[in-house]
Amino acid sequence: MPTPRFQLAVGVVNGILYAMGGFNNSGPLSTVEAYNPLTDTWTTMPSMPTARYGLGVGVVNSNLYAMGGYYTSYLATNEAFTPSPAADLSITKTDSPDPVAVGSSLTYTITVTNNGPDTATGVTMNDALPSGVTYVSATPTQGSCSGTTTVTCSLGTLAKAAGAIVTIVVTAPTTTGTISNTAVVSGNETDPNTANNTATASTTVVSPNHPPVANAGPNQTVEATRSSGASVMLNGSGSSDPDGDPLTYHWTGPFGTASGVSPTVILPLGTNTITLTVSDGQATATATVVITVRDITPPTITVTQNPLPNANGWNKTDVTITFTATDAVSTTSCSPASVVLNREGANQ
Repeated sequence: MPTPRFQLAVGVVNGILYAMGGFNNSGPLSTVEAYNPLTDTWTTMPSMPTARYGLGVGVVNSNLYAMGGYYTSYLATNEAFTPSPAADLSITKTDSPDPVAVGSSLTYTITVTNNGPDTATGVTMNDALPSGVTYVSATPTQGSCSGTTTVTCSLGTLAKAAGAIVTIVVTAPTTTGTISNTAVVSGNETDPNTANNTATASTTVVSPNHPPVANAGPNQTVEATRSSGASVMLNGSGSSDPDGDPLTYHWTGPFGTASGVSPTVILPLGTNTITLTVSDGQATATATVVITVRDITPPTITVTQNPLPNANGWNKTDVTITFTATDAVSTTSCSPASVVLNREGANQ
């Protein structure tokens, strides 16, 4: 409490506590001070006509009545005190996008709120636009706005806990750097907390972004290395960004998804179309590559003879020759009908 005292009286109107009168080293007091529990702030109000302590306070229809008490003698007087309406107006501001490219559209969103305890009237928002921006439009959810360098919005009346939003669109400056924009709100009523009547947004203005270039590598045909297809290393190293921004790589195909510049994936036999998407954080680009997986290695053929020749190299019986073809990829073997060579002479 700003003024130390004792034997004061307290009344409550619209959630505000009014400390009235009392006594300290200066003697009897006519001081009235208002306390807002929501903001933990004190406001000095107009004094009572008669200083007094040991008084009583009653509240009727938002009016405070100081009754009795003591000054230089006991008092029998009653005095009415009508608190000034109080409305705690607050304001917030956001910017989008941030950072913004030079010469691009920049939007400020300003929210004005009445935290009470009373209705706010004559609510006005003023926004002095930063140097270098070009005004485009200002749109309030209630009331009207005017001005192109300083935007003034007459928002009218806001009940307790009500709010209004103002959307201001500008064109960003043509040079890079940081711009700062401050908006201020005010109203007709006493504002018990002026610390929240101002809001500022700082925006970084950057050079325009150029989209990246995606390169998924040349189309190719690869040899199958297993029955399920082939293990293939993709190659997005040919991708680039004109601004030198770092890129992220996202691949999609029969394998599902993969990330990185050169991931290794499993591709099935046949023709496979793979899509690469690269991003610089602001824009994306895509490219495709076709990879055909084929089994182009001929099978291995083995020959077996039964029975084997004797020590003289002679066979005195029929000989069966068997040819077997084995495919390393499919891991299958194929053995056609055997060929039987008949003996012709007794010593052959």
